[in-house]
Amino acid sequence: MSGDTPTRTLLEDWRLRRDRLAGDPGPIPQYAAIQVQLLDFLLERYREAPEAAAPARFVPKSDLFVNERAIVVHHHLGSGVLGGVKSRQEAESRVSEILKRMTCAGAPPEAAPGKEEPWLEDSVYVASREWGAALDAIAAGRDAHRFIDRALRSQPLAPEQALRYLHRSLAALHLIDVHALELLARCRNVAAVNYAVLAWRRRIEAGYEADLHDEFARFFTRPAARKLSAERLRAELAAADPRVRLAATELLGQIGELADVGLFSDLLALPPLADEDPQERPAMLHAMQTIAGAR
Repeated sequence: MSGDTPTRTLLEDWRLRRDRLAGDPGPIPQYAAIQVQLLDFLLERYREAPEAAAPARFVPKSDLFVNERAIVVHHHLGSGVLGGVKSRQEAESRVSEILKRMTCAGAPPEAAPGKEEPWLEDSVYVASREWGAALDAIAAGRDAHRFIDRALRSQPLAPEQALRYLHRSLAALHLIDVHALELLARCRNVAAVNYAVLAWRRRIEAGYEADLHDEFARFFTRPAARKLSAERLRAELAAADPRVRLAATELLGQIGELADVGLFSDLLALPPLADEDPQERPAMLHAMQTIAGAR
């Protein structure tokens, strides 16, 4: 792994990665060769583009322990918080704090003009008669979907109880509750994406992902939710279940950014791991090519 500081631009990062892979293809040479071709494409396509002058977000460190997937992912998402980690145990003691910060913090992305309402801070929820009726229905254990539907028409920021109710509906494996996901998509809370990711992951882990596959994909790829969804899904690249990692990789291929090329490149630099799905590395290469516009 390189010891360069994370102040280099995307273009510089791609050039350094390209040269490193050309000189040292790592544990799986065929993947390195494909990456070199992709990085050559990026260097040519974006050599004068302002996007490539942006700071590279995912820059590896020379003291990063490279045999653990979770350490690579959380080092990058934690903005270097895990720098210097030498073991899985040391990483796990810090990862929970990073995930909590990612779940609770972060500015909401702006909606595309004319597409959706902007995201709102969770703290500005204002009680209303409509939300009062919805909360009463939830507290009584009744079907609250229609009450939430009505309340969202007057106040698009949902109280926490409503978000949890919709999450429970989506996480209930015996249900295929498309309406709950539609209602959650109308909530302008930043936390709505967090709850959607939790339900999405639960259904995948239980083998029920196909039931709402397309609906979840539409939720995460909405213009107003893409940036926040991508950040939450990046953390799932370190999930224990390979099915979750594979699904997150496929979604990031649709909503990821140019900076994600570096993150996937670092994951591909890991030696083969015992819990890998055979499709994971091809999926990462495909995601990188899609993000780069090479497909």
